[in-house]
Amino acid sequence: MEKTLKSIKENGFKVKNKKKTLAYIEKYGAFRLLEGYGAILKKYTNKPNTKQLISLFEFDTTLSALISKYVLDFEKMLNNVAIQTVLQIEDLDQDYVLDIVKNPAHSNLRNKGYATFINDVYGMSDKCVLLNKYQDKSQIPLRALSISWTFHTLLAFIGLQSEEVKKAISSKFRVSDRYDDFVSACHTIRKFRNTISHNSIFISTTIDSSCSEFNYLLNRFLNKNYPSDSPINVIKLIELLEYFLDINLKKEVLKHFKKSDKLTKTLLTRICI
Repeated sequence: MEKTLKSIKENGFKVKNKKKTLAYIEKYGAFRLLEGYGAILKKYTNKPNTKQLISLFEFDTTLSALISKYVLDFEKMLNNVAIQTVLQIEDLDQDYVLDIVKNPAHSNLRNKGYATFINDVYGMSDKCVLLNKYQDKSQIPLRALSISWTFHTLLAFIGLQSEEVKKAISSKFRVSDRYDDFVSACHTIRKFRNTISHNSIFISTTIDSSCSEFNYLLNRFLNKNYPSDSPINVIKLIELLEYFLDINLKKEVLKHFKKSDKLTKTLLTRICI
């Protein structure tokens, strides 16, 4: 215990509430707290303490869980919209089984990377409880099979569709004439999802790829004025999720924001905006 406290102090932190500090170190690890969140604190204050450290950690944990909920909601909605749109436009019944050989509606997939994509289509079906009743996995209806897909597999499937289908899918999220930008933005949302899944520090996460497409959607549909090459941060993610899902996500975030200490509020403003 004394050795841990000494290490905390040597890292430049004033210890406030020894019992709580040691409990957090024991639960989550000194490296994550001191080297991760602590490094962020040190950028903005010369006198960091463990109360501030824990406050920042708690907010980030709460924020990532909250955003994860809505990203998963978006993923489920997109999955259903994509499959139902394909079935409707291609005039396929609800029990349609993906077959590029027999069904001309998807013969175009053969020439659009289907060979590499097919491995992912059935990859997770064995692990999906909802699909256990199907003895032959190759005969699972598309609408059921898609439930087992990862976000990446879903986006790959959408990317292989005709322009008419992609436009119809993106229109459900109010960006019908920018379907390629929509798919690109979805990939960025997927990367944030992966960041949360891998327990990274969420509040300071930025995505540098596909920035122009993401910023374009924000600038056009939300009247923002972001430079096209500016990185995508948590604030931008929240804004686009709000637009796609037609919700007030910032209101929920602010509920937790108000509970944070003064320095954490300052950090959040500087890091994310």
